[in-house]
Amino acid sequence: MPLNRDKLILLPLGIIAAIFLSSSSEAQIELSLRVEPGKALLHESIIAHVDISNNSSQAIEIGGKQANANLGFSIRDMKGNYIENRPDRKPLTETTVIEPFKMKTVAVDVVSCYRLLEALPYKIVCNLEWRGGVYSSNQTYFDIVPGIEITSKTVAVPGDKDIVRRFSLLYMHRDSKSHIFLKIENIDETICYGVYDLGDYIRIQSAQMQIDGRGLIHILYQSGPRRFSYYLLDAHGKSKKKKFFSGTAGKISLLRTNLGEVLVDGGEEYKGDVYTAPYEFRRNRVFE
Repeated sequence: MPLNRDKLILLPLGIIAAIFLSSSSEAQIELSLRVEPGKALLHESIIAHVDISNNSSQAIEIGGKQANANLGFSIRDMKGNYIENRPDRKPLTETTVIEPFKMKTVAVDVVSCYRLLEALPYKIVCNLEWRGGVYSSNQTYFDIVPGIEITSKTVAVPGDKDIVRRFSLLYMHRDSKSHIFLKIENIDETICYGVYDLGDYIRIQSAQMQIDGRGLIHILYQSGPRRFSYYLLDAHGKSKKKKFFSGTAGKISLLRTNLGEVLVDGGEEYKGDVYTAPYEFRRNRVFE
């Protein structure tokens, strides 16, 4: 409803300013938030995609030394507790500029910059501070789950006699499929060095993991009706080899020889479709 000019004069200046600032702020910046995956394993990456529409006549710069705006998130768990940010991690490390009357999407790994340490449901809102105003996105939700452990191994890091890592294979059900994950932690399970989605997991035969005489990690799991995926990783979790085998559940396995070698026994070279999503290794994902 339009304001009556005579009545407007009678209003305090603070209220008049608030009315016009509220009206203009709604039009200047618009934020739209979506999160994926909506269900994640504890410490797995959760990416917040933020569409930022700049409806003003001035550029918005986020991240970097010349930033004129700050991007952040308000995250609460199902108990109503607000989640603290990690002071040593910033949502955006590189400069992002949204030109006047343009829209740009930024992606932020919220697990990297907020202390999401419990397997709980969460709700999240993105906030942008710019020129004294705060602009908020829609509220959305995600779940963090502990996953179900299949097996684990403890590995000494070559060259570092006092450092050992715990490698665990876990699975969870997501998007109508079972996914298998590799989690790397310290021996006390107080520091997580990363969680990686290895792909689809068919649970007819349990996934296997063996350590060879060189300290390398061998992983074998069923990823298709007659397809088995094989990984060879170093003690830091970096992939050194990936192959596919044809085999029958219960007859294909990892075999450790007397010489400390680990071989795939009972399988043949796979002839079908070998495409799977890439296994992304990030050395800097360390969470206490």
